[in-house]
Amino acid sequence: MIKLCEWCNQEFNAAQKRTRFCSKRCFGFSNTGRTMPPGWKENLSASMKGRIGVPLSKEVRDKLSESQKGAKNARWVGGRSLINGYVRLNIDYPHPNAYVEYRSGGEVRRWRILEHRLVMSAILGRPLDRWDIIHHKNGDKTDNRPENLEHLRGDNYGTRAPVICPSCGYAF
Repeated sequence: MIKLCEWCNQEFNAAQKRTRFCSKRCFGFSNTGRTMPPGWKENLSASMKGRIGVPLSKEVRDKLSESQKGAKNARWVGGRSLINGYVRLNIDYPHPNAYVEYRSGGEVRRWRILEHRLVMSAILGRPLDRWDIIHHKNGDKTDNRPENLEHLRGDNYGTRAPVICPSCGYAF
């Protein structure tokens, strides 16, 4: 559908009925109250002049999306994030202690696991049970060195007597 941009009065091909502006630039200027610089249309590259207001194809969107995933993204921090003080990792493989995030279509997006549980699982050589407690001896939840982690097993989690850490005396 051909529409008229509310900011620059240029005709453009609108993908949706509610579209009011030919480009993000016009939308931005309309929100800030600034005026368009003189000759801005002439300064556009030839490829951009024909693209204003035209949606990108699915192939182009997928290619752009793929070029910004993981380590290619400027904001990539190695797949690590802090959740409630604990280090959470994004891993590329299924792990018995990892939880899965799905895309809207039902396909697996990624697996995530808390780093201290991954380290202790590797030390013990088996997956952890949900009632296994991993204690940080020095109290720093981001210090996941094997010598700082202690495995405490509470057999009937929720109905058991408190577990006392032999190193620091903390009761769980």
